[in-house]
Amino acid sequence: MLFVVDNLNDLRLHRKERVLGINVGSSSKVYPIRNFDPNVEVINDTVGDMQVVTVGSRSYNFGVVYNRELEDCTVLNFEPVQNKLPIVMQDEEGNQWDILGTAVSGARTGQQLQKTNSYIAYWYAWTAFFQGAEIHQW
Repeated sequence: MLFVVDNLNDLRLHRKERVLGINVGSSSKVYPIRNFDPNVEVINDTVGDMQVVTVGSRSYNFGVVYNRELEDCTVLNFEPVQNKLPIVMQDEEGNQWDILGTAVSGARTGQQLQKTNSYIAYWYAWTAFFQGAEIHQW
């Protein structure tokens, strides 16, 4: 091991399991990349006090997390859009959103979802900074 970490006793996931993690205040949650659907999967979720939307795909090998509460305080719910990359999701208003969190069609065209404190890391690296992280259960 190249990096000395003080979290080797957290064996809930393999140390080199790739996870998409998000940290909100004192709350931390991870989504193992291998658990995402092979197609685009969308998870409307809450981490800490933030309403988030997590989008990922095992076969396309990506994962992103956005705040789903807009500046006007609307909280959107999303569902996946298949076979239209870079479009990955649609909200209940009928707007379609791309992988960068931008509305590309519908009444909200041009609006941007707020980025979150999230990134893809190995499990051992994530838990080195955010011990006790919740693991999303499918």
